[in-house]
Formats: sequence, structure tokens, C-alpha cells
Amino acid sequence: MKNYAWIVGIALVLPTIAWKTLASNKALVDVECYEEKGKTYYRGVWMKGKGGQTLKNYTTTDEFQADVELMVSSGNALRDIAIKETEEGPQVVAVYDKDPTNWELVRLNSWEEFEKDWKAKQKEGMQIMDFDFYSYLGEDVYYGVYWKMDKKSEVFTQANWTKMSEEIVEKGNKKYELMDVDRMKIDGEWSYVAFFNETEKPLEYKAFKLTSNEALERQAAANAKKGIILTEADGFIQGNAITHLVVYVKQPQPNFFFTSEDWTTFEEKFNSMN
Repeated sequence: MKNYAWIVGIALVLPTIAWKTLASNKALVDVECYEEKGKTYYRGVWMKGKGGQTLKNYTTTDEFQADVELMVSSGNALRDIAIKETEEGPQVVAVYDKDPTNWELVRLNSWEEFEKDWKAKQKEGMQIMDFDFYSYLGEDVYYGVYWKMDKKSEVFTQANWTKMSEEIVEKGNKKYELMDVDRMKIDGEWSYVAFFNETEKPLEYKAFKLTSNEALERQAAANAKKGIILTEADGFIQGNAITHLVVYVKQPQPNFFFTSEDWTTFEEKFNSMN
């Protein structure tokens, strides 16, 4: 997602004073992680929330899926996941809400299977909260986190980012909320994917592709002053460079953005916000 060892432990508050008007608890609504030059970076976006969340870092996907069952039994709902693709294999960061929400985790090995299952979930009133993808040793894996919402949903795939960004803006104008945007492989080719849920009013989205975290921070700070807040901030290696996908929405609620290359520092920030 970025090239910024200097930002360890440094947070960007959007805007700083606005937090005084919020409840003491904030919700981590988007967590991302990526590897650059042998280091793993963690990024989080917080908004107003009720607290009571749990953040976990798993060394293997098997460990993650086994622990999900335990978290369910203790009254937690999986909200968001981020896959770390390392040389040793995929690892997972997960955020849970203390909530009896009816939810489901899906893991499939092709986009065709995933899309078919997504359509079936719509008939059951289940909508995607989060999507993630990884490719390791020739295996493509597609994860979906679904919550019971009973809302109309849409999915859009596009190989071209400019067209994807235009679709995000158009869907917002048509009263659809962006649930997640990511990239994945379809038949061996990289593509972008976005999931939308119907909402009550139009949403003004802006979506960008950036080449550095420094540019992201400058842009996020400038937008926050205009009431345009960060909702998605994904990062991945594209060729030999890091690319950032960022999405903003215009609304009065402020948010908080934090990045660290140290897991302990990121976890401490999470605990202080929760």
C-alpha cells in the first residue's frame, strides 16, 4: 500500500477537533495490510461506533478459520478481514463486532463459484460486508463476509480502474453504498471488484488510484476539511510499485486514519479507540 517507514506510529486525524463531538468509542470499519520491501504495513479507518470490537492477527488461514468458530460461540460477528501475502503463505488480520448479527464467512476457489454463491446469498437476504482475495502457490482464494441485511445488492467488475471509479460515483448517485472495493483475478487476469448495497439517499463518492502513502495523507487531510471523508484505503504491489486505491464520501461524520509498520503499535492504537 505504501512506501513510508517514516510514518510508523503516526496517525492522521480527519479532522482533529471533530472527535470531541463523537462518543468515546470508535469502530474500525476498514482494516488493510500489505507487504513492501520485506515489511508488513497495517492501515485502519475508524468511524463513530459503539466499541466492543476485537482485533486479531493470525499466522495462517487455517488458524483464522478455526478461531472464527470460537468467536461466533462467544457472540461476535466477523466484520472485516485483510490478507497478508507473505513468502510463508497467506496470513489474516480480522476485526470482530460484539454483535449477535446473523453472518457467514465464505471461502471459494474461483470467481465463477463465488459469484454464483453471492447471487444465492442475495435470495437469503445476506449481503457482503467485506471481500478479500489472495493467490498462493497457484491457488486463488476468494473470501466473503456476509451479514443479514435484506437489502438489494449489486456487484461490478472491471479491468480498468478509471471505469471502476466512474461506476462507484454513479452507484452512489443512484443510492447505493459501497461496501468494499478490491482487486482479484478472473481467469488469470487482474480485475477490480466492487460490492454495493442499496441505501436511503444518494452518496457523493470520489475514487482514486495513488502511488504513495504520502500522497494519500495529503489528499485525505485536504478532503477532510471539505467534509469528504476516507472510507476505503487499500494497497497492493502492482509491478514493482505500490498502488493505493482510495475512496471518499461526502458526509458530516469525521473519521480517523492510522498506519503503522509495527503490529503492536497498531494494536495499541486499536485498543485506545475501542
